Amino acid sequence: MATPSGMPPVFACPRCGGNNPVGVERCLDCGFALRRGPNVALIALIVGLGVLVLGGALLAVFLQVVARARAQEREVGCASNVRQVVLAAHMYALDYDGNLPPADSWAAALKPYLAGQQNLFRCPAAPGQAVAYAFNSAVAGLPLDSLPPNTVLFFETSKNEPNPADAGESIAARHPRGTAYGFADGHVDITDEPQQFQPPLVEG
Repeated sequence: MATPSGMPPVFACPRCGGNNPVGVERCLDCGFALRRGPNVALIALIVGLGVLVLGGALLAVFLQVVARARAQEREVGCASNVRQVVLAAHMYALDYDGNLPPADSWAAALKPYLAGQQNLFRCPAAPGQAVAYAFNSAVAGLPLDSLPPNTVLFFETSKNEPNPADAGESIAARHPRGTAYGFADGHVDITDEPQQFQPPLVEG
């Protein structure tokens, strides 16, 4: 309300109508509370929104961690399968004068050396493929001991065939680190780096 010039501003108490200087918390006449406390409902809403935002962020981080762990688990399983297939190829070579299997029937040729575990041909990241690994056709039928240690024997393939084989044309990168490869010396690696598929020329 208006006040004479030079007088401090005042406002009327809603209960008794008494004039009170601006800034007082209670009416000087009747003691009625002129200032309300903090808006509890608003504070609760703000806190609730904060909890939701924080919870959503934590959930997103949690889901990322779970996805990363599952991808790593699939990598480990895939590498283990490739290692067993490479071992089967070594065992095959021992029975066939040191030579690797033919390209057109390599999977069937290695089955007896997998102890009935046909699921070893499957990659955990590609469960729909019965045979997720391809044989390097460039080394098919060659003596295993003639190959450099880092020559690819098996690799992940995009082909969906009973006996997939080629010289690296169908490479499939299914893992965060790249593609799983099995090599002539028996070791396995998952990488996105180019690999050696062609065997060295043999002078005859």
